[in-house]
Amino acid sequence: MCIGITSISPKNPNNSKNVAESTVDSQEQAVGSDDSEMIKLTAEACIRNDKMLEDSLGWLTDTKEVTSAMDYFYDKTGIQPYLLICDRIDGKGGEITDAEAEAYLDVLYSSLYADEGHMIFVFMEYEESEYITFLYTGSDADSLMDGEAKEIFLTHADRYYTDSSLSDEAYFAKIFRNSADDIMGK
Repeated sequence: MCIGITSISPKNPNNSKNVAESTVDSQEQAVGSDDSEMIKLTAEACIRNDKMLEDSLGWLTDTKEVTSAMDYFYDKTGIQPYLLICDRIDGKGGEITDAEAEAYLDVLYSSLYADEGHMIFVFMEYEESEYITFLYTGSDADSLMDGEAKEIFLTHADRYYTDSSLSDEAYFAKIFRNSADDIMGK
């Protein structure tokens, strides 16, 4: 499995790994500046399954809006996402390193999927209004979710975080829907 971590954080903007880390301070990054259309992953690259969501914080009272948006993301990109909402990964919050997150997500990915066409999005709010996001992708998903696509996705997560008009469900749904449109060139 060829997977890594890309850190797109104001704390570490030049990191070249493949799990994407982001914080609320990244709100002013440009989104979707390239108008070229991306090619959707083939159905063989990503075998769909029921494993889409884990909300260990109990934020989502009704998951239908979020899973519908995740289905939309899959329909547009061919990549089935998995959403993990938590406050700790392997017992660590804000102090977790990219390497520790990558090791944890590698094990999680392998326990969930047998192919390389999925994506794990981690939203970890380790203290009130303090959070980190990670994206972890299989090697086939990397053909579409390159550095620019990951930046688009994480920028949406940062941008919508401060929109108090959004419920938690609407927040996550908006990330998946708008990211799919922007990554795929509408």
